[in-house]
Parts: sequence; structure tokens; C-alpha cells
Amino acid sequence: MSPSRLHGFVSCLVLASVSNAQSWRPETPAAVPPPRAAHAMATDVGRGRILMFGGAAGSSYLGDTWEYDGSTWSALTGPAPAARARHAMAFDAQRATAVLFGGIRGVGFNDWFGDTWEHRAGAWQQRASAHHPPVRFGHAMAGDPVRGRVVMFGGRTRSGTVFLADTWEWDGVDWIPRTPAHAPSARMGHAMAFDPSSGRVLLFGGLPLGGPAAGDTWAWDGNDWTVLAPQHAPAPRMQAVMATDERRGRVVLYGGSNGAPLTDTAEWNGSDWAPSVLTSHPELPTLPALATGPTGRHVLLFGGEDVNGVARAETWTYGSVAAVRSFGAGCGSPPLALHSANGRPVLGQALVLELAPVPVGAPSFVWLGISSATWLGIPLPLDLTTFGATSCSLYQDAAVALPCTPVGSIGSLSTVIPNLTIFANLELFAQGFALAPGVNLAGAITSQGLALNLGFE
Repeated sequence: MSPSRLHGFVSCLVLASVSNAQSWRPETPAAVPPPRAAHAMATDVGRGRILMFGGAAGSSYLGDTWEYDGSTWSALTGPAPAARARHAMAFDAQRATAVLFGGIRGVGFNDWFGDTWEHRAGAWQQRASAHHPPVRFGHAMAGDPVRGRVVMFGGRTRSGTVFLADTWEWDGVDWIPRTPAHAPSARMGHAMAFDPSSGRVLLFGGLPLGGPAAGDTWAWDGNDWTVLAPQHAPAPRMQAVMATDERRGRVVLYGGSNGAPLTDTAEWNGSDWAPSVLTSHPELPTLPALATGPTGRHVLLFGGEDVNGVARAETWTYGSVAAVRSFGAGCGSPPLALHSANGRPVLGQALVLELAPVPVGAPSFVWLGISSATWLGIPLPLDLTTFGATSCSLYQDAAVALPCTPVGSIGSLSTVIPNLTIFANLELFAQGFALAPGVNLAGAITSQGLALNLGFE
């Protein structure tokens, strides 16, 4: 069928609603790492992989390595750094290498780390260098892809209650101590990420010695730190996490604590902070890990402790990520089912919905709606038995019906999702409908529902 009718419907929806804001979505990968907090992640966008190492769950420290490819987690084997938590990782894009430094395991004198490791081509390698930073934990690192450096700032070292205010850069061979004219105050538990809008490394918050939590924003240009004065800013906090959404040119901040757990999200656009207004979000404020998504299009969060201090193993994405979710159940024998025949509803790409089994020769349709909660003020799902469609249900508000093309016992609906950013994160609800004389008094059957979140790969 011509996509014009669907395009017109979607365009009207966008004009009538504010649906293209970013959102958090829980993922359901087939394999999941064990629960943890205080771990670290770094993203190799070129390979489409997120690397994760270590962390802690209760009193147990972890030394496992995992990769996420956008759909599932895979455990990696081989030599690796010692188990630890509160370490930092960043990706060196020019050398296609993840860099890890520091961390802690327990409270003994020998349980603080000052080692440097690189992960490249699927393997860890410990690196020796002429210079090396003091041991530390609670520090932050970020890759600067423009200058080909990994930048590290601050943390806590084991020489008493000493918080650090030092800046170091890893160039792939050595750690270079930097002595800028200006710098943030000594602190731990701050967050850092590369800001693609300005080409600088961004730092936010943290805990100075003696407190309270900081709420300042700084930028590193390779020579000096500059304190920024945005019109808006997140509340002061420690242990927040930040990552770069490369395709949108944004830095995303999540969670942390200012004496109470925080689960809010904010974005930095190169000059100011803006809070994200969300209908749902992770409840993992304490020491999760956040990284650029595998394609650079969004950010991904894994793990962290919930508000009760329990380590979790949840995977969440934030951004405009295309997704399909099935819900409810179809009726008929066998039940009518609707599915996406070619994957997720990605902007600019074809979407093919198939409905089966359709009685041969019978007309079939796909209903599209904007709500799975109500239809004409009536709560959904609505049992259609009263209307003669025994055991069938309505799962969406049926705003428009699109006819399917019959292919044997399959009804097929094909269209192209408009390649317009304004459509990103628009959620539609689809349900199949087919005439089936003699099956029930209504002579019709329905499928389960499909939630279609338009977005990027």
C-alpha cells in the first residue's frame, strides 16, 4: 500500500502531541551479567560494543568482563584485571582501546589499585608507563576523541583521608601529569564525559572533603579547566553517572545522591543543563554505570543499587531507540498474531507488519492507535465478548484502520517510517483484525497488541 495514509496519520499525531522527548526504556537481553554496582563501562562505537568490568555486590568484588552488542550481554574470558570496584574506564577512540585505571577491593593497605589496563581486540593487557598517577578510587575518566587522550581527574587516595585534585592524561604510552592554572576542588564521586558540542571534557558534581556535595560544572580543553555558569543545573550530588549521546551531541546525567537517593535525568547541550521530564526511569541511584550506546545514538545504563541498597542487574536505554513490544493475546484457533516481519520501526526504513493466520480470502486490517489505556473513555483492554467476539479483546484505541494485502493466510502491511527526527520516540499501538465468518457471533477475530516505538537503531 502507499505509505501516504500512514504518514498523514503519524504527522497529525506528532503535531497534536509532544511525543518526541527522550525516554528511558528497560531492555530484556537474552543473557544478563550478575547484579552489581560500582562497576565501569566504556563504548567502542566502531565495533558496536559496550565493555563492562568488575564492580561489587554486597561484600563480593567482581573481576568479570562482559560485552553488550545492542541486544544481549556476552561474558568474555581470558586474563583480566584483579576484581575491584569504584575504578574508572574510558574509551580511546583514536587507538580503539578501552582504558581502565585504579579502584578498590576492601579496606586493606594492599587493596587500593593504581594499575593501568587496556582492552583491545578482545583481550586485556596491563600497561607499564614511565609515569603513573597515585592509587585511587572514586575518580572519573573520559575519552577525548579530538585530542586522542583519556583524561582523569580526582578521586580518593589511601594516604589518610586525602581527596585529589590532580589532572592526568593517558596518550596510549604514558600518563602525563597536567598542571593547569585552574581546576575543580579536590573531590571524589564526580562524573565526567566528553561534550561533542564544545569538543571539551565535561565534569559535574562530586563530594569534596567534608562535604557537602558539589553542583558545579567544569570543562577541560586540554590546557586548562574552566568553571561554567549555566543558567540551569542539576541539584548538587555525588556518585552521579554521565555519558555522551554522540548522534544528538548531548551529555546525559543520571542519579546519584545528595544525602537522599536521586533518580532524575538531565541533559547538557553544550551551554546549559535541562531536566528530562520522564514517565518512567530506572530506580538505581547508587553507583550504576552509564555509557554511550553501541551505535552512538543513545546511552545505556546497567546495574547499580536500588533505594534499598540491593545491587541489581537491569539494563536500560535512554534516547530515541526503535523498539517493538508484544502484549496481550489474540483470539481464534489458532490465535491471530501480529508481528513485525523485518525488525524494529527505525526512522527512514521499511516496516512490514504481518498478521496470521487469516482465513483465506477474508479481509484483514491493522488498527493503529495512540493509547493502550483508554478507548472513548473506556479502560483498555476491553473484552469484546459482549460484542459477539468471544475471548477477543481490544488493546488500543483504534484511531485508524489500514487494510492488509493478502498473501495466502497472511495479511501484510508495508510502509516506510518517515525519516524525520520529530517522529523519534513516538509510540504507536497496533492490533490486527480479520473477518472470520462462523468463528463467533461477530464473525471477526483480533490479534494481540504491538507497541511500536519509532526511533533510531
